[in-house]
Amino acid sequence: MALRGKIDDFGIVEIFQLISQQQRSGVLMIRSSGKKTDVIFANGMISKACPFDLLLKRDPFGDAAVQARLVTEEQLQSALAKHNESLKNLEEVLLDMNLLSVGQIQKINDYL
Repeated sequence: MALRGKIDDFGIVEIFQLISQQQRSGVLMIRSSGKKTDVIFANGMISKACPFDLLLKRDPFGDAAVQARLVTEEQLQSALAKHNESLKNLEEVLLDMNLLSVGQIQKINDYL
């Protein structure tokens, strides 16, 4: 199911209700005035919401991995693209891509 249009055409409450009632999973992307926010749903429930200003900032975990020279900037950008397309957090994506081990992820999280 894909919805596109002005919020006036659909109504945000109705969109949230539809997603909840149909127990949908995915990402609701909301754009306004050049800004974007994502609301991530899992089985009709909101699992994560990223406010406008957080989407503009870099991920501290990714920055720490680059600073520790565990991943390159290019690898991080590739992982961030996959992270934005999926419901997985960045750590899971880096693990799935075989760029970091569980131990390395724990060390970075301990540092942060």
